[in-house]
Amino acid sequence: MSELLEPLALAHAPWIVEGTTPSETRLLTIADLDTLERVHRDIVADAPLGTVALETTEFLASHLGAEGQTVGLFSEGQLVAYGILGLSGAAHRRLGDLLGLSAQRCERLAILDGIGVVPAFRGRGAHGYLNRVRDAIADRHGRQLIAASAAPANPVSWRNLMRLGLEIRGLARMFGGHWRYLMLRDESSIPAGAAAELVDALDIAPQQRLLDLGCRGVRPGHHRGRAAVGYVAGAFAQPRDPSSR
Repeated sequence: MSELLEPLALAHAPWIVEGTTPSETRLLTIADLDTLERVHRDIVADAPLGTVALETTEFLASHLGAEGQTVGLFSEGQLVAYGILGLSGAAHRRLGDLLGLSAQRCERLAILDGIGVVPAFRGRGAHGYLNRVRDAIADRHGRQLIAASAAPANPVSWRNLMRLGLEIRGLARMFGGHWRYLMLRDESSIPAGAAAELVDALDIAPQQRLLDLGCRGVRPGHHRGRAAVGYVAGAFAQPRDPSSR
């Protein structure tokens, strides 16, 4: 499986500790399951309630080859961050359904599933780095559509996804009834200069109304000192430049 990473020139991330400590990026295998589950559960326990989904052992195991892949970032031999890429399975179908994608389009879909960074390594770009690695792997699998879900209360997550070109296309209750943005990058995108209406990320009702009108959440911002999303009418969407992946 490592051959998927080697041609991408992404297999090393020396910046993880400002170039002072060796780091390694590799695809995890079933032999890494216990470590992955331990790190995942510690991250969930440390996160605010409802912002990070607690995955089952079965889900984590299935994304070590059968239904997807998981990228691990190691520092001094210790797993310090991971990113899950979904390519098939129940979770893949569910998000595709929530986004209204046809079965044919779901065959071209990859999902940026769970991601986690241990507290000591946050703020160093690991989250965005693993998004880019997973995006590149999805491309190797021929998946042109990229989707994800993110908690409105987790701006680090949805801001990083927006930087990768994903847009908020919907809202749904998931993972025990907690709100999630439904995010997608497809063949169209909103021009960067389009005027946006900023809405507090935690104010669900006005966001739902805008989404029902066909608007898309396309850029992060602040409203009255709180994290906010800029919404633009979907009518402004234009064909995406394939080189902007």
